[in-house]
Amino acid sequence: MYESDFYAGRPALTVNRLGRGKAYYVAARTKEPDFLDAFVGKLAEQAGVCRALNAELPASVTAQVRSDDATDYVFVMNFAEGERKVRLDGRAYRDFFTGEPAEAELTLPKYGVRILTRSRV
Repeated sequence: MYESDFYAGRPALTVNRLGRGKAYYVAARTKEPDFLDAFVGKLAEQAGVCRALNAELPASVTAQVRSDDATDYVFVMNFAEGERKVRLDGRAYRDFFTGEPAEAELTLPKYGVRILTRSRV
């Protein structure tokens, strides 16, 4: 709840339930991403959403996974104007294009993409 100004007594965060789902409304401007990172991270954890890589990703780097019956295809993408390093999560990965084992730490050039494969667990 807000404690001052014309917002006093009003909620800064609400949740509405419909069926088995929930909708959250954040009525606040957060200057730092820490709150939203923690909040969305907790929601994803509660919903059972698995990370594509069980690793911390640097700013502007994303990882998505697509799967077939036997293999996960992990797309690691750098949307930054500079190089980024990504430490993998210890699983056995292979480079999709070369078939070679992936190193423990990837170096992604600006706007770079790596496609990795791993066996499905």
